[in-house]
Parts: sequence; C-alpha cells; structure tokens
Amino acid sequence: MSTIFNGCFLAKIHVFIFSVFVFFSTTVYSQHKLNLDFELSNSDSVYFLSKNLPLWYTHKVSHTLLIDTTTAYAGKGSLLFESNTNSRTSTIYTVKLPVDSAKGKIITVRVYAKKQGRENTPVKTYVSVIGKNDRLANVEKTDTLQVNHQWKQIDVSCPVNQEAAWVAIGISAFNQGKIWFDHMQILLDGEPYEDVPIVTDSAKITMSPPRSLSAVEQKWLQNNHISLQSVSPNNPLTDLQKLTPLIGNAQIVGLGEVTHGSREIFQMKHRLLRFLIENKGFTLFALEADMAATEKINHYLLTGQGDIKTLLAQLGFWTWNTEEVLDLLVWIQTYNQKSTAKVRMVGIDMQLPEASLSALQRFSDQRDTLWKESVQVFKEVIKKIRNTPGIRQGTLADADLLEKRFDSAYFQLLQRIEMRKGIYLNSMTLAELAWLRQQLVLVNQFIRYQLLPMSEAVKYRDACMAENLVWAVNQYSQAKVALWAHNGHISKYEVPFSPKPLGAYLKDNYQDRYINVGFGFGEGSYRGIDPYSRKVGTFQAEPAYRGTYEHFLQSVNKPLLLLDLRNRPLAKETQWLHEVHDIRTVGAMKNGKEFTQTTLTKEFDLFLFFTKSSAAHGL
Repeated sequence: MSTIFNGCFLAKIHVFIFSVFVFFSTTVYSQHKLNLDFELSNSDSVYFLSKNLPLWYTHKVSHTLLIDTTTAYAGKGSLLFESNTNSRTSTIYTVKLPVDSAKGKIITVRVYAKKQGRENTPVKTYVSVIGKNDRLANVEKTDTLQVNHQWKQIDVSCPVNQEAAWVAIGISAFNQGKIWFDHMQILLDGEPYEDVPIVTDSAKITMSPPRSLSAVEQKWLQNNHISLQSVSPNNPLTDLQKLTPLIGNAQIVGLGEVTHGSREIFQMKHRLLRFLIENKGFTLFALEADMAATEKINHYLLTGQGDIKTLLAQLGFWTWNTEEVLDLLVWIQTYNQKSTAKVRMVGIDMQLPEASLSALQRFSDQRDTLWKESVQVFKEVIKKIRNTPGIRQGTLADADLLEKRFDSAYFQLLQRIEMRKGIYLNSMTLAELAWLRQQLVLVNQFIRYQLLPMSEAVKYRDACMAENLVWAVNQYSQAKVALWAHNGHISKYEVPFSPKPLGAYLKDNYQDRYINVGFGFGEGSYRGIDPYSRKVGTFQAEPAYRGTYEHFLQSVNKPLLLLDLRNRPLAKETQWLHEVHDIRTVGAMKNGKEFTQTTLTKEFDLFLFFTKSSAAHGL
C-alpha cells in the first residue's frame, strides 16, 4: 500500500474502502456483460454467475452499494457507494478476463468518479499484472475527488507481459460520504475492449515464452542510449561530459554494482568518481564498509600517512581488498595533495564494531575512566554474540537479559556525554565529540542487528546505513557524496513486503537531490564466495538469456552504454522498461540462480551496462 494511504489510515477516523477488481486470465469463456457502465439494475441476475460465485461481493458490510439511476456520467445509472459509519469496510468486484488478447499490449482502465460529503476523498486506481508465480507489474495512481465537484476522469495504464497469467484492476476510495463511479472502460493500446467475457474457474494458465524487444522498442533503444568509450580510470573524461546534465544538482549519487567482484564495474566507478570530484565538486566518498574502520583510510587520504595496502586489508571487507579499489584510493590521495577541496572517505556500515570499541576504550583510558565499566559491558556482550552460533535462530541464552544489560550501559554513556559535554569540549573539538558519540551509535546498531531475526536484520541494516550516511553529510557541511554500494542497497524502490533499501530512504530524504546508477553486464566472470567452501574465488556468470533486461541491452551491440530511465512515460516503444523482467543480482556469494525479477525504471535513475565482466583482482 502506498505511503499516502498509510497516512490516511493513521490520520482519518472515518474511513471506508471501495475496491473494484477485474481479473484477466486465459481459458475458454462464456459471454456475460460485466456492467462496467453500471446500467443494469440491482436485481439483475448478471451480478451472479451462481449462488456461490457472485461477481460483486462485500466484506464487513456497513455500507450501501447500489445502482443509482438519478446520477450518471453517461447513460441512466452509476454505481453509488455510500457510508455513514466509522468502521473501515471494503467492497470488491471481481471477475476473470482472457489475458491472451492483452499480452504485449498496454492496458488502460478508465473510470469517471465524483464525490459528495464533508471532505475530499483520495482515490487510488491500480493495475497489477500477475505471472504464474510472481507479480510482473504493478502501477498505482492516486487522485483526489473534490467535494461536490464535477465528474473526474481517472486513467491508469500498465504493460502486460507476454508471461502474464492474469491481470487485476482495482479502485480504492477513502472517507465517509457518497462516491459515484460510472462509465468504466478497458482499453488495449488505446482501443476500447468492448465486450469483456467471463471465465469459468476451471481455467488453465498458459504462459508465453520470454520475449525480445519489438522493432519499435529496439529502434527507441538504439536512439536513446548513450555510448561511453572506456572503463579505464586513467583515460580522459571527455565522453563522461554527457553525464553533466544527467547528474544536474544532485547532492548524493549512488553508484551500484551487480556483483561485489566485477573488475570493469569497479574501474568504471573509479572513473565516475573522478568525474564527480573533478567536474561536479563532490568531496565525500561513502563506502559500504564499517564506519570506524574506514576512518583509518580517510586519515591516509588526507595525510598520506600509513600503508594503504595494510589499511585496506584491515578494513574487514574482502570485497574491497582489490587492485581496483586500491588504485582508486591512491588516486584520491594524490588528488588531495594538490587540491584545496579535500576528498574525504566515510564508511556507512555497522557490522564490525571492533574499531568503534577501540575508540571508546581509548577515550575511557585517556579522558574519562568512568566509561570503563560500560565499555567492558559492550565487550562482553559482543564476545557473547560472536561466540554463539546460529544466533538469529534464537540460540543465544538469556538474550533479553543481555540486551537489557547492554541498554543500561549504552544509555548511561549517552547521558554522560550530555552531562559532561562542556568538560569534554575543553580538550576536544565539537567534531571529535560528535565522532565519539557516533561510535556509541555504531556499537548499538551492531548489537540490535545481531539480535534481530534475519528478515528484520536486513531491513535494519539498510536503515542504519541511511542514518549513518545522513549523519556524515551533516557532519561534513552538506558535502556532495559519491556512494559506493551494491545495486540492492542504492535502489530507490521499496518492493512491497520486502526490506526497504538504503536508496529508498535517501530518496525520501533528499528527493531529486539523490540519483542512482545501477550496473549490469551480459556475460563473463566475477569474484565471489563459494557457498560450499566459503572461500573467495572466480566464478563464471550465468549468461543473460532471452527476456532479461541484459538480453535487451545486449541487442544494441555496444560494449558500454548508459541509459537514462527517468521521464520515460509508458508507450509502445518504452513498454519493456515498465514491465517486470529478470535481471542479474549477485551479492558476496555465488548464487545458484543469478537472476531475479524487477522493473528497471522503479529501481534506478540511470543504468550502466557492460557486455562483459571479468573478476576483480584481489590483493
């Protein structure tokens, strides 16, 4: 459910829901009129296929649903939904329609609505395309009906994949009063689908094979992609000047990666960082790595002190211990030597608390010995967690007591910072005090993360990374940030019933000032962890197959291309961008199946595609 409707549920006491569902499916069907123009009377038997299978049915009936012959947009009648109660109810209209005639087309649902009552009413219209096992597409549109206003036309459109098994169409309206709906139409590619048949329950689902781009889609892609010349970080940035208007005034640019070990992707991200730093004034490099451990590398970037290979190895993330990341860090340090606008580095993750513990211990030893007892509690709790196998399966004995013990120590130190802030600032700066407090936050995040079941922990981690990045942005005077993380983290789309990614939090907070770049490739190899031996190695990638986004992009026959996914309205030539298709997604570990489903335009603002990947070079 969209944010606006969650808000309505929270903010309104008097709420009702009206939902209309129409299902397209495949099978033999008999001819029955669906009464989409609401001309048939309430007593007409068309409302039921049988006593056990009504076309119209209601849940928690505390409203009136009828055909009103006194009010109509067209013809003699309209559907009136009236509620004078405080209870939340729903009314659903459901029927199956043959999907075969809609496959490969754009379906549009059009309905006219008006409102009478004490307050305006939001109306959500949506189309969901369902596959045999998964939802393939979902488009929602919210309109507001003004009180006692004229009839309002509401349209919502959605592409229907060749793989579709059925289509659900719905309308939801909120608040008390009267709402009329009339003259509902179903359009396929803009043409009315006049006589909608009904299907029996014995329908068998038929699935079409994954498709390639149509001729009109192929032509559009050829005309709208941006060709780039090289992934080499040392090459001139001339071709990247095309990105200047695409980046615009963005404050945070999320740079994704489809695996944690593709050489060409790492090199291209280095090149993009060069562009953002040299041409767009970016001064903060944020990495999906532990914040406290990354601070040692940041010190190297600013001063040149330390051995960068050793520091990179100590970061605790094998994913970044590569020649490609090393080359990037050496370049930044060299850049900082000659530039007055220094580039800093910050980690945003919280999975390795040891560096934060060390910072807290040093403060306890050197500045305030009363911290000692609380820091010791942190160490004991973390040790207990580290030494408990299967902790997310509830194997930690006395977990509640352990958490309470940690909470007491944690809040005691937070309170002590506030009470002794003036004393601490006699010997440290505000920035140093803020950093100290952030170390406490990082330890707290780690403990909570470890004590949550995995389904909750995944959500929590991305929320923490978003919080940590916002903290860093504020700490460094609203710096422009280049964010380096996996595609799944920088994504701006919160998939229903799935963890909200870091990028979605950033989009909520920064709006158009956050843009992201997804990365993908067609074939090749990458570096990852063997799921059986748990050793890092090189793996052959599953080749992109027919019906995947990568297969579509391979058809351009360019080794490196960029696609701007923004402001691409649904049309025949862009239909593939709005459909759900398979796309590669590999984390740190080699997957048995590398592809999963998504809608490209929902996930990313820009997408950078390589025809081939090779494994990153480990140090």
